Amino acid sequence: MQQPGYIFVNPYKNLWAVILLTLFFGPIGLLYATFIGSICMLIVTAILFFIPLKGSGLLIILLWIICIYWGAYSVNRYNKKLMQQHLDLQS
Repeated sequence: MQQPGYIFVNPYKNLWAVILLTLFFGPIGLLYATFIGSICMLIVTAILFFIPLKGSGLLIILLWIICIYWGAYSVNRYNKKLMQQHLDLQS
């Protein structure tokens, strides 16, 4: 007699959630999508915040926009990987 198999389902990550989180919280909101990316962006943002350079405010705004893009890209890649795993299990 064959034992029933168990399928573990990982939830998909919401694209709009990561966009809003990174829009309002920047690198901290990036934690929802990617831990390593969030730590990298937190370090770069902290360096720019604590070392006063001419134009560092503009760079921080640019980093905020990069966080939004990076979060959306990471969630999209994560969801595609889950979808591919699901399709591989069906075949």
